[in-house]
Amino acid sequence: MARKRPPAPTQAAQAAATKPAKNKAAPPRDADDPLALLRYEHRALESLFAQFGLRKERQLASRVCTNLTSHFKLEDAFYREAGSIPEIHGRVDTAIQEHGSMEDLMRAIGKLDEGDALNDEMLELQQLVEQHVREEERTIFPAVMKRLPRQELRQLGANLRAAKDKLSEPPTRGRKQARQGEDLTEEERSIAAR
Repeated sequence: MARKRPPAPTQAAQAAATKPAKNKAAPPRDADDPLALLRYEHRALESLFAQFGLRKERQLASRVCTNLTSHFKLEDAFYREAGSIPEIHGRVDTAIQEHGSMEDLMRAIGKLDEGDALNDEMLELQQLVEQHVREEERTIFPAVMKRLPRQELRQLGANLRAAKDKLSEPPTRGRKQARQGEDLTEEERSIAAR
């Protein structure tokens, strides 16, 4: 199956992609638009894909996949709250299924070295993400903004920011480690002891 190639990046996108993405700017905390954080992350992902399109480095592919994994967790939190809106219930189910398909593709990407296979898989992932984002921003987000009362929108925004903050925290010791080896297999204890 022939894959469509996206249009060449604009000069602004090329200039942005040649600079390392620092993403140090704080995500928006707009109380009137609880979805600003998700839109912000969508634009950050677009920037990472543009960088990969120009430099085609394995490290950038890993960074895209890491950011997408985190983003999917944030979106899942959003879907749990927004999924009750009747007009978008089916679309939310589809979006969650799309996350699964993209996660499968990211696992395959994780096993590839730099080269044509990685570039092709990243292009496919980019196209899937672009379509997913377009659908969210054109159908799901407007329905949420229209159907939820202002107070629920504010609470949704606060919940998304809290989920993002939690995802941004450094990982803590796992439950098994905290129990100091209890219920670990012999192999796991051996690895932990190293």
